[in-house]
Amino acid sequence: MRTKTSVLEFAPAKVNLTLAIVGRRADGYHLIDSVMAPVSLCDGVRVSVSRAGGIRLTLRGATEGVPLGSDNLAVRAAAAFGRAAGEHAAVSIVLEKRIPVAAGLGGGSSDAAAVLRALDRLWPGRLSRAQLIKVAAGLGADVPFFLEGCPARVTGIGEVVRPFRGRVPRWFAIGVPRPGVSPAQAYRAFRLTTGNPRSKLSRLRYSVSRPVNDLEAAVLPRRPDIRLLKERLLEAGASAALMSGSGSAVYGTFATRRLASGAVACLPRTIRVFVVSALTTPPQAGRRSAGRSPSW
Repeated sequence: MRTKTSVLEFAPAKVNLTLAIVGRRADGYHLIDSVMAPVSLCDGVRVSVSRAGGIRLTLRGATEGVPLGSDNLAVRAAAAFGRAAGEHAAVSIVLEKRIPVAAGLGGGSSDAAAVLRALDRLWPGRLSRAQLIKVAAGLGADVPFFLEGCPARVTGIGEVVRPFRGRVPRWFAIGVPRPGVSPAQAYRAFRLTTGNPRSKLSRLRYSVSRPVNDLEAAVLPRRPDIRLLKERLLEAGASAALMSGSGSAVYGTFATRRLASGAVACLPRTIRVFVVSALTTPPQAGRRSAGRSPSW
């Protein structure tokens, strides 16, 4: 018997500590080799169930650009879980948005994974772990990673997730310029050049000590503002600075929160900025990130 009708999940953002494009499948999807780490910038996802059918989405917070209705990945996650579990009850989703859209921080995928975790709590035992992972993989490349919420090496098109045991930077200063970057456009602009030693299909580069994001070659020539953010973070003392995913977010790594906070103070006040810590376990209630947003 169902004992809960509503649960709250936190949906963390992620940063790509390194991102290599290692090939492309016949269907056009690119193969990646990446280390991803969740961070303490989180959306709040409250999921409730009732007897009447249908899925309802309510958006709060930083909602600009967030898809509505069935275009929202959280709604699609609820529908996919219901189909797989044979459940037709009503699902209400309230998203408290903090993660910027089209920033390479994985907000939509994380929201979807949070909905799957919530429904798995509300309807325990309906799906096996393997079934839940299969549903997640069908929703999007990053969703399986967010099911676990721990640093991971991610390969394939994003569906192969293994724990990452290496050292992860402690603090991040993140700047997010507008407009965002379309992942599809960034990947289309990327050209895999096997003659370049950095792009050999056989490589397995996932050291985070010298981070590289192959998509920067496709994005930075078209977005000098993103390149400038990298330069400013390095000038502010970042140990490393990298575009996350397909952008537009850029992060710098720092040893302390004080240093990260000092770095964001040097960034343009027209962009959103955050000081966050890496998460090694799923986020819990009460964990917060510091951030500044312009008055959009």
